[in-house]
Amino acid sequence: MSSKIPKVWQMIDLARPLGLKNAKCSSRIFAPVETATAACIACQAGKAKGGRVDIPYPSLVLALAQWRKDKEVFVLDPDLAQILYEQDDTSIPAAAVDYLPYPCFYVETAGLDAYLPGVHGFFFYIGWDTQTRKELMSFIFAGKEGKIYPFDIPLDSPDLSECFDRMNRRKLLSKNAEIQARGRQELEQRDSVMLLLRCSLQVVLYLCACNAEIVPDPEQESVMKRSNGSEIKDRYVEIRKWDVGFVTGPALQAQKRRLQSEESPTRDGSHAPKRPHVRRGHWHHFWTGAKSDAENRRLVLKWLPPIFVGSVDDDLPVVVHPVKEA
Repeated sequence: MSSKIPKVWQMIDLARPLGLKNAKCSSRIFAPVETATAACIACQAGKAKGGRVDIPYPSLVLALAQWRKDKEVFVLDPDLAQILYEQDDTSIPAAAVDYLPYPCFYVETAGLDAYLPGVHGFFFYIGWDTQTRKELMSFIFAGKEGKIYPFDIPLDSPDLSECFDRMNRRKLLSKNAEIQARGRQELEQRDSVMLLLRCSLQVVLYLCACNAEIVPDPEQESVMKRSNGSEIKDRYVEIRKWDVGFVTGPALQAQKRRLQSEESPTRDGSHAPKRPHVRRGHWHHFWTGAKSDAENRRLVLKWLPPIFVGSVDDDLPVVVHPVKEA
């Protein structure tokens, strides 16, 4: 991006204060997407000389402007990813995202290409809707050959179906032909896109959970180098990777396979025998602090893994490794 639009990062940093003020953004917003659009136009104004200005996806530019400051990548274990994808629990208070590990991060996770071909991961950050003046959960899905699929979900709307229809309607009514075309494509693939968003949301919630298994990737940790100063050089060695669920995921899948191999039903006391089965994982949350003290009141989100009912080994110890700064 730096080579395609030189000095775009510096331009965004200069424009951010005014953009935040004009859009009346909440305190945790990095910048509205209009700031990224304006920065791209300004950086290419001289080169265009009255011609067409080539602006990439503004939401991607905005995501990269934030991500490059921390350069955090979370690599999800494929087994854990599959377990999370099977969940359908999205009725979580918006306060859960108060515990995002970083303001903007990239998630590398397998299996999303089943819903949108070529997708291998996504950027996530809290965005801003300048029309409604509300916070958004912004997903930027990365596909093959540089293809990008951005989706925004209002943070205060738990119904993914309603959110999709509302955001898609805005794309179809856009004056930008490219955005209109993307809206039509998404509408044709509505069911797949809904599954993609639901699965990705489960992953984001897991990263916010107090008992998430997240540890530094040893290979990347051995080569990672970051300067002590504030200068960002945008080099590969500045990236920090985290391994997510590489103990929990395989252990759960192994127990699931053992359960599936147990064909005979088990008897529970005087009740009729029950065949072994799995209760899907889900979320548990509770509040700490007095309701009268809103400033210090906090939501705690905890992931409850699948329960294997009727298995020989019902209890699985889950290893917890909370994220801690070095």
